[in-house]
Amino acid sequence: MGTLLAKIVIPKMFDFIQAPVALGEGLYLDANVYAHYCVACGQTFTARWGYTSINGWQSWNGNFFSCPGCQGSSKHKGLVHEIGVGIPEKMILSLYEYKNHISLRISYTEVTFDDIRFCAIKKRCHETLTFDARKRKSYFETNDSVKYEISNPAEREFGEQSVLRYLTHSSIAWKNNKKDFASMLLKLRTAISKKVKDFHNIKLKAMHVPAGSSMGVLIFPLSNIAWRLAVADAPNLPTVFNDRSWRSDYRGFVEAHYMDKISLEYFLEEVIVKTRTGLSYPQSALKVMGLRDTKAFRKIIAKGGLLEAGRLKAAVGISEDYKEQLLLAGALARVGELGLRIERSYAFAELSLNFLKIASDRYKKNAAYFLIKHYSPSEIYDCSRMYFKLVAETQELLWIEKPSIAQMHDWLVEKWDAQKNKDYSLQIPEHVVRRLAMQKDRLKFFLPETAHELRMVGNKLHNCVGSYADNVLKGKCAVVAMTDDEGKLLVCIEVREGAIWQAKLNQNRQVSNNAELNAAVLDWAKEAKLKINTSDVDTGSGKNELRNAI
Repeated sequence: MGTLLAKIVIPKMFDFIQAPVALGEGLYLDANVYAHYCVACGQTFTARWGYTSINGWQSWNGNFFSCPGCQGSSKHKGLVHEIGVGIPEKMILSLYEYKNHISLRISYTEVTFDDIRFCAIKKRCHETLTFDARKRKSYFETNDSVKYEISNPAEREFGEQSVLRYLTHSSIAWKNNKKDFASMLLKLRTAISKKVKDFHNIKLKAMHVPAGSSMGVLIFPLSNIAWRLAVADAPNLPTVFNDRSWRSDYRGFVEAHYMDKISLEYFLEEVIVKTRTGLSYPQSALKVMGLRDTKAFRKIIAKGGLLEAGRLKAAVGISEDYKEQLLLAGALARVGELGLRIERSYAFAELSLNFLKIASDRYKKNAAYFLIKHYSPSEIYDCSRMYFKLVAETQELLWIEKPSIAQMHDWLVEKWDAQKNKDYSLQIPEHVVRRLAMQKDRLKFFLPETAHELRMVGNKLHNCVGSYADNVLKGKCAVVAMTDDEGKLLVCIEVREGAIWQAKLNQNRQVSNNAELNAAVLDWAKEAKLKINTSDVDTGSGKNELRNAI
């Protein structure tokens, strides 16, 4: 006989158990008729949602009724389910310790509505969870005597079929027995830890995880215990696993580690198999992923989350340089954590991964790492999308010219813009160039000579000057750009009728916002014999009026 460690008696799971027997249609869409079973007195009856009539409008506002047997009110906890589905009325949880295993027996009375007479049918049921400490395996046996091993947390039979899934906010036991559940889980973890130490000389680290609410108070903590029993040195399950369905946030979590749901289930299963041969969790994870077993890689797996091996494999796929692989593993982890904090999956798509790999192969040392460090995932995707649309000759030009990492995005924008848009000369008269183009100390004033050059000025300064190409070609205006001695664009100036009409910094800010550049524009305008016909330039007069700069 086993030793009883804990026992929880739940005399009532819900006040009422209900199922729809007739659904409203048309104007009476909400006029549903329900079969009800009163847990307090066992009375079965049908009732319609509360009917009200306001100013001639009919509505059914809320599921309010009283049991005709005991006058119990529907304002308390109730559960609505489908006809023919069994729902627990009461439950007893018993935790027993045996020589080699711990057993959690779940006995309950199930209520099902007959789909013809709508009467309540009750039967006794039971389930069993077994945690075998000697074999380090865990099993779930259903009421129908179907037995599953539940060591792999990605498999869903336990969470979807166990009656424990009803121990949620909608049950009375959620509030009344929550402390009892916590105490029982503590005794279970303690007993398993002691047996694993005795049988295998393995010290299990803390196995506590928060219960959460999606799967109830027990399913997630019990799933974590089963996982940790199988893979003793693995991290606890992440809280995102506390979900009985595979929702988008779960998928995003997996994708942030460069895996998918199918590969996740396979990965965890193979890790379990490998650890049973005597390998540690980090060694097993590396072997399953086909990665080298090095001290640094094992440290990354041990310190990271459950699926850190997925990110490490992505890092190894990007670069062949071992030192850069270590840098990339940390960079990918930081990006992934950022994405999860803002409830988005921040992972690089296959196109981006291919671009990063090419950059690592063809560019300078640690190029892929610096790209991830300098750019956001969306910007890297933008770079990769433009790169793979370029013709082969232009792609090769990137690796020949090798712009700095900080300038790579702008370089690709320029080349992609030139490829998709027809370029043409702006045919600027020579006397206009001689008058307006000049070098002033560390600053250079020049006129873009092609439509493509003009668009690039607009792209880099984030304004619409690229659309001025036709006016420049027709001689209606001239566009002058100012750069520093390193070629960085600083100011964009429109000249018309012998005057400055616009002088803009980055993002269309007035040049008057920068005193040094404002003074340089004034000095240039004086030498070019231009008037100031805009408030963009501070002339020092204090008035926004025409001023001859000569």
